[in-house]
Amino acid sequence: MHRSLIGIAVLLALAGCSYREAARPPVRSAAVPVVWLRSETTSRAAETSFRRKVVEIAMAEWRRWGAQATHRNGPKQNHAGYAEWVAHYWKIATGRESRAAWSGAFVSYVMKEAGADSSWPGTGSHAHYIKIATQNRARRSGHFWARRLTEYSPRPGDLVCNALEGGIDFDNQPDRSYASHCDIVVDVRDGWIAVVGGNLSNSVAKRALMTDFDGRLVNPQPRAFDPAVRNWFVVIETRL
Repeated sequence: MHRSLIGIAVLLALAGCSYREAARPPVRSAAVPVVWLRSETTSRAAETSFRRKVVEIAMAEWRRWGAQATHRNGPKQNHAGYAEWVAHYWKIATGRESRAAWSGAFVSYVMKEAGADSSWPGTGSHAHYIKIATQNRARRSGHFWARRLTEYSPRPGDLVCNALEGGIDFDNQPDRSYASHCDIVVDVRDGWIAVVGGNLSNSVAKRALMTDFDGRLVNPQPRAFDPAVRNWFVVIETRL
């Protein structure tokens, strides 16, 4: 009897040792939620008044440019009346009008119109405000902090940024200006974030980016969602 009990205990122990929880994949294998992406409303409310204003303004500009779920249709910068809006983005962002590459000016326009304080730099350069946010985080000051993709889950009102040059990551940001791009997070759901950006094929567009099971941005993105396979390397957390 005693030996039988020992045998049963050994078998149970071996069974326990042989069991392993199946490893979950890093991301959900789901098709992009097109209906959600095209929606003119958001499914998750922003957490602060400033964040709500950022989302509202970004969505309003997205609708102004035809509510595009991709950047392959809808009004472009050279269509009647839209070049003036580009100049307006630059004017609010930097104090001067321009019609140059304007994705950075678009982001700064949204932030300033939402009421960002002086810790948001008046710039049309993504690289500039990424650098400022990185310094803010290191000094634990200001209201815009750079976060690693692996440590922070983007929320509505944050920014997600990529480098368009090689050799750049969170720990290796050149002091010079470099080609980069940031989009504004306007909505979050399981497995995805919806972002709005300017100067996407000379327009304003919304697109989906994939996140992992913890809500963190996946890098690189699948080619279906980011054909250029950009180097997403930083989230700018809004702390207002």
